[in-house]
Parts: sequence; C-alpha cells; structure tokens
Amino acid sequence: MEIGSTELAAGGSADPSAGRSVEFWVADAGSGIPAGAEGRIFERFGRVDAGRGIRGSGLGLPIVKAIAAAHGGTVSLASSPAGSRFGIIIPMTATPAGFAPTANAEESS
Repeated sequence: MEIGSTELAAGGSADPSAGRSVEFWVADAGSGIPAGAEGRIFERFGRVDAGRGIRGSGLGLPIVKAIAAAHGGTVSLASSPAGSRFGIIIPMTATPAGFAPTANAEESS
C-alpha cells in the first residue's frame, strides 16, 4: 500500500492560487475494481461482488466522498487488475460548507 499527496495546478489565471488543488491518495496492489462497479462503490452500502472475500459494510467510500464534498472537493479512482488508486481532491481556495470564519482572539478583545 502507498499513501501520498500531490499538488495539482490549473493555469491561465493571474491569481497563483486560482484553480489549484491538492489530492490525497492511497494506492494498493489488490485485484482492482471490476469494470462497471466504479460508481457503485461510492454509494451507501454499495459493494462489489461479495464472493471476492473482501469484508466491510460498504460505508467507507461514501463517507470519504461526503468529506471531500464538504470541503468543496471530489473523489478520484483509477483501477486496473493490478490495483487501485483512490484520491480526495480538495481545492486549495475552497471554503468548506457551513464554515464561518471567526474573529481572531486578539482582534475581538
């Protein structure tokens, strides 16, 4: 298993932070996700063939997707029979849903 992060940049803007994002990812050398099941694994209780011997409730990846969305981001998946790479892509300038900046303690006193 491999874990890492990658900064992604989008050009064409005078603002150096515009379009930039960061991807946090994990990769494995398992059997991969079967073709056609990629979307299903991000649904609540969505499982691929239970006969593969992989245990779980089917809630982990939907929770990951919800966390990414709460931060204005998305999930990514690249899979082949040699393994899968799952990522969370978060915009570096996004304001998370429900986030309200508060005054600094020095400013409020």
